Amino acid sequence: MKTRSQIAMKILETIGGAALETSDILLAIMTSSYGSSHSRIERRKEEIQQVRGKIIAELKEKQKLYNLISYLKKGGLVIKKRKSNREIWGMTEKGEKELKKLKTYYGKSVLPPRRYKSEASDSLTIIAFDIPEKERQKRDWLRRKLIEMKFKLVQGSVWAGKRKIPEDFVEDLNLCKLLPCVEIFTVSKTGTLDRLFL
Repeated sequence: MKTRSQIAMKILETIGGAALETSDILLAIMTSSYGSSHSRIERRKEEIQQVRGKIIAELKEKQKLYNLISYLKKGGLVIKKRKSNREIWGMTEKGEKELKKLKTYYGKSVLPPRRYKSEASDSLTIIAFDIPEKERQKRDWLRRKLIEMKFKLVQGSVWAGKRKIPEDFVEDLNLCKLLPCVEIFTVSKTGTLDRLFL
């Protein structure tokens, strides 16, 4: 068993001249085998730092899910139960009703009724779409929303305006399965054309 002074030495070697968070230090020490050299621990430190960004991103995504579940629980839509020494989540009757409402709202026959808040932009935004005739209802809906957001018809199905694209508008395009039919570009002051939402 390593003595306290040996562990302290390993920690000091691992930290070196770099600024590391406690979790990085512990991982570097604990995931290296007993008696590992300083160079081995250095390699582990580098490996950990390389994947650390990915781990943090995944943790943030998990935290978003936890926050959402907590929100649903407070709203009485889901409930936590204990079964065989395990905690499981279940949907309440209120949650089932809300789910039906959401399915109806985002169903094929119902298009999002909300108005989108589009702010002015220094860059020109160009929107072009090619929606099949059988989806005429969705095409008409898209035109109405572009007018509401103060975009101007250029020609055919090409619209333009110095406006920002709201995130909730893009989300609804995706939910309505229209995103593959729509191209959105921004033109910078230097004339560069950048495609959005690839």
